[in-house]
Amino acid sequence: IGRTAGNSEWDQDQWEYYLTGPEDLRYGDLARSLVEQLPEDKRHDPFMQALAIKLWMDEHLTYSTNERHAGVEDPTADFLFGNRIGYCVHFSHAAVYMWRALGIPARVSAGYHVQQDEVQGSTILIQGNSAHAWPELYLEGVGWVILDIAARQNLDPPSPPMDGELARKMGEWARDVPEEIEEGGESEAPVSRQDF
Repeated sequence: IGRTAGNSEWDQDQWEYYLTGPEDLRYGDLARSLVEQLPEDKRHDPFMQALAIKLWMDEHLTYSTNERHAGVEDPTADFLFGNRIGYCVHFSHAAVYMWRALGIPARVSAGYHVQQDEVQGSTILIQGNSAHAWPELYLEGVGWVILDIAARQNLDPPSPPMDGELARKMGEWARDVPEEIEEGGESEAPVSRQDF
């Protein structure tokens, strides 16, 4: 709280890159209506604005990987101004578009989200359903800040528990790198990690 949005060292192109959003005015209208609900002394703080939008999204959106919003011109608009059922890609883009409409530099980042109970010793088994996208905003003196959306309602069934034995075997297999490769040399036969 109390930080300005963006980076004073950015050039004009960087500012435009992190502030450009769709021409659909509904993103800005919704964002401003949510910010208006903040206490007067917090309404102009970029972090508080972003947080107000994030908390509203947590409460009013529903998570489901079955709702794709495919085949439409703007899947994010179809999600946010339609049935409000979607998954992390929809959530993160909706947040970024609303933040940008308020003049807050933002981006969508992507990677993997692994639960702590999926870690087996030093082994982390990353599966396809671990893929994740989240929104980030930039604050002066802090950098990129993650404000991930956590919808309270989730229509997807819980993921099956991780196969501990598979994770153990894959961890052992991943640590069994030929000595030549570990030392920076070349192995006679290429090593393929897809042989399992």
